Amino acid sequence: MKHLFYLLLILCSGSVLVLSGCRNKTENADIEATDSLVTDTLSETLDSLSPIIGGHFATEIFSDFFDEFVHNKNVQLHRIKFPLQWTAQQETRLIEKKDWQYDALYSNNDYYTLIYDAKSFEQEQEIDTVSKVVTYQVFNLREGNVRNYRFEILEARWVLTSVDERSWKETDNADFLDFYQSFVSNDRYQFAHIANPFFFTSYDFDTDEELSGTLDAIQWPEFRPELSKEWLTNIVYGNARLQGNQRIIRMIAPGDGGMNVVLRFKNKGGKWLLYEQNNQ
Repeated sequence: MKHLFYLLLILCSGSVLVLSGCRNKTENADIEATDSLVTDTLSETLDSLSPIIGGHFATEIFSDFFDEFVHNKNVQLHRIKFPLQWTAQQETRLIEKKDWQYDALYSNNDYYTLIYDAKSFEQEQEIDTVSKVVTYQVFNLREGNVRNYRFEILEARWVLTSVDERSWKETDNADFLDFYQSFVSNDRYQFAHIANPFFFTSYDFDTDEELSGTLDAIQWPEFRPELSKEWLTNIVYGNARLQGNQRIIRMIAPGDGGMNVVLRFKNKGGKWLLYEQNNQ
């Protein structure tokens, strides 16, 4: 037994010496292998964003995925179905993976917006986890068109499957978009479409006390948020359509500490009016 013990001890000592001698020779190879492994398994890592439940549903909330898609170039590249079908004014082209250029979407802006009607606002539809199709919309307020980014669940994860550009005249919401285009670009028009008085809610950030009441329309310029004259964005879950005589725009500043602003518009007798501003 003693002879067996010493033999094992000698073999183990020899193994340590061999491993120690090989360490320096393999160090660089290990680094290269690690880099290769990170590249080769990026798609597998991205799968962790959307754990699988069956083959047709993703457990990740779309907004969580979309935030990664917008801000992470690698995630964006690996969450697009190539060749990507891109249609502009009824002409379609296919974009190959090697030709894709990172799309910053809203990340270069101070905020992004969501548009609701009265019902969808109460349901907070932006956290929908049931829809299998989501469309991110960018409205070009200068040119009067909309770019639709269509996302679908493929193999249990969200993927961009197509992009479509067209005039917003073809959409169900064209009347409000025409109004809003004039509202943000013309001060005189804007002032003429403020309810008098209008409701106003904000907070005293020193005391966290809510301040609410009504203001005269003439006071609007003192409290209005910075409204982009270039763009407006929205997210549509499934085939949802905005209905009724109210449109609500939520302005969302990404990150902690950013103020969100809610603007409520109502159509009275064919005329859209801003009737409430809520700083949240």
